[in-house]
Amino acid sequence: MKAKLNYTVRSTRAPGELTDATVPVIVDRVQPIDLETVVENCIDRGLIAGLKTTAAHGIAEGVAAQIAREFTLGRGVQFGQYFYGRPYLSGTVDSNGRLTSANTVNVRLYKGNAFKLSINDFSWSFDGAGDAVKVDSIYGNTSDAGGNTYGLLVPDKSVVINGRNINAAGDTNKVTFVEIGAAGGTPVEVTTFTAAGDGILSFAWPNGLTAGKSYSVTVSRTDVNGVTRTSSAKKVTVKAGATPPPPVVPAPTIDAAGTQGCEPGTIEAPGGVVEVTGSNLDTATSIDLLVGEDGAPVEDMELWQSLTATYDAEGGVLSTNGVIEDSAPQGFGAVRVTTVGGSATYPVQYTVH
Repeated sequence: MKAKLNYTVRSTRAPGELTDATVPVIVDRVQPIDLETVVENCIDRGLIAGLKTTAAHGIAEGVAAQIAREFTLGRGVQFGQYFYGRPYLSGTVDSNGRLTSANTVNVRLYKGNAFKLSINDFSWSFDGAGDAVKVDSIYGNTSDAGGNTYGLLVPDKSVVINGRNINAAGDTNKVTFVEIGAAGGTPVEVTTFTAAGDGILSFAWPNGLTAGKSYSVTVSRTDVNGVTRTSSAKKVTVKAGATPPPPVVPAPTIDAAGTQGCEPGTIEAPGGVVEVTGSNLDTATSIDLLVGEDGAPVEDMELWQSLTATYDAEGGVLSTNGVIEDSAPQGFGAVRVTTVGGSATYPVQYTVH
């Protein structure tokens, strides 16, 4: 008949690791037996023939004393194929290898092939299975926006966790989010809840989660006795927000265009500064002077000059940063202003200054 062992689970963090791991731990161990009893059991089972159990004490004492003697002689001891022991130095030394009282000699025992135990050699019982934290679902509370999806969190929406044995009177909880695939990331932890019960935890949106990323989530419950139980991890994904459309910039309109000091619609050159008034001109950076036939479509006109310009928000005027240096062509054309929102033209006539 297999021996029955009870076990539970604990959270621990190995050296060099960034997150906790859940490990099984044997509990309610039976008292260890001494070497004398081991020898007695050997005699009872016929493993040591021709001896009475009354000899067990002397044999055990003698074997133990001789093992200690072998270690003091600097030897290791081989116990068949079961295990062996060796002396080892502990502590640290300086670069010259000087030993001090801080150094000790320890004996380490290592199991051999005959002591290869397996899970199947025992009957196992999970201690506290009825109190284990079970998480069934995690979701963002979007019921006010068309329903919830398990495993999907929505930025700025509260989070709901459903399960069993999540919380009882006097318990404290912690929900931990660890980004999947991140190296060295800082976990996001939640310890404040809007609802906590046997089957539910809910809390406000935790800052630190990033849209479009996935996280491993665990729920820890610490009871009034200080015992902590942690759920298995569940994966959630934070919904990626849609890219907002760029702001709509209205197209410009031109009320008047011409050189400074002239009637609107007149461009004098050289020496003139072009001014344009209208609306939605603040995102313009240049003013184009076009040349063409009287009444011709703008698309049939040719570009004569392109001048840099600055918008005066106080006066509502878009003007060139300098004067027109070339003599104006004779005839007609247009002033074209292009902005982020589009372009607009205004017909003009060129004259020589």
